[in-house]
Amino acid sequence: MLEWIREYLVKRLVKNRDKAEANWKGKLCPRISKILERNLEQVVDYVPIKSNSWSYQIRCFNGGQYTVDLNQRRCSCRAWQLCGIPCTHVICAILGEQLEPEDFVHDSYTVAMYKESYKFSINVISYNTLWGQSLFIPPLLPDFGTKRVKGRVSKKIRLEDGEK
Repeated sequence: MLEWIREYLVKRLVKNRDKAEANWKGKLCPRISKILERNLEQVVDYVPIKSNSWSYQIRCFNGGQYTVDLNQRRCSCRAWQLCGIPCTHVICAILGEQLEPEDFVHDSYTVAMYKESYKFSINVISYNTLWGQSLFIPPLLPDFGTKRVKGRVSKKIRLEDGEK
């Protein structure tokens, strides 16, 4: 069982490492890029109002209103703080500053961090028949010889003195 898990992890690490090396060319991972593009398409429904150099008030056409602070990386909808991907309100403020939304995504979603997390490898080991003999006593297996009685356990009734 443990050998199967080790082999599975080795194959998964290699597959994910090769996938990132061969296919991913941008700064962000593909799934995060799609989320960012989807949020970018919805920006047309918002109007940014600049408060100071990094603070914005985002007014929605449906009557909603949000505050965005790009310096502290905060939005009043709290989606940006929770997941690290700029929400539509933040992207509206970023475009108001004429900056790139990719620069405001959390570092853990970058291709470089993905490659960093899969850079290690699990060392190969030889088959157990090639291992040396241990000098220790092998562990004892538990005793499975006793059978359990099926059904409900009966209670023993205490008899008083003089009862049969």
